[in-house]
Amino acid sequence: MELARQLRVTLNDPLGEPVLFEDEENNDDVPAVRDALMSPQRLSRTLFGGGLQPEYVDPEPVARVTEEAWNQCQHGKLHRLSAALDLGDVANVVERGQAVRPTHLPVERQVTHAIDLARALSMLARDEDALQLLLDAEQKAPQLVRHSSMVREVVRTMYRRSPVSNGRSSPLLGLAERCRAVR
Repeated sequence: MELARQLRVTLNDPLGEPVLFEDEENNDDVPAVRDALMSPQRLSRTLFGGGLQPEYVDPEPVARVTEEAWNQCQHGKLHRLSAALDLGDVANVVERGQAVRPTHLPVERQVTHAIDLARALSMLARDEDALQLLLDAEQKAPQLVRHSSMVREVVRTMYRRSPVSNGRSSPLLGLAERCRAVR
């Protein structure tokens, strides 16, 4: 609707399909509008005129991040680490998993990697490192961490190994309660 208003055309939707109508005073140009909608550059020129110069964007950082993401996906580093963990190659996961930087991937994949690495660290009784990874992952995607059965099991195991806190609050206890690993 806003686009139609900017382009000074009427937009009707009788059967669920938008239809452009020319006004009776010929103040619009429906063919030009349709043409503009086919190309982002033409649409931008139609809406804002040709006077705006695009900002210069340095392609080097974009190319570097894209290439790194592509290489990690192509080489399957994250998938290999997850499979290695499931097969019990914990030392390999810890060694190689900490070198992987999935910051260019979607948050869900970043958190999944952190959970896998925390599981491996927990299996080696490196609970402080595992807890820090899980707390960082919880900051990025709280629901994903709090409702994960894997996280719940890791946190429960770490909680059982932890020294008694005499009722004092601790980051591990807080995470355990949020994940429902303890009652």
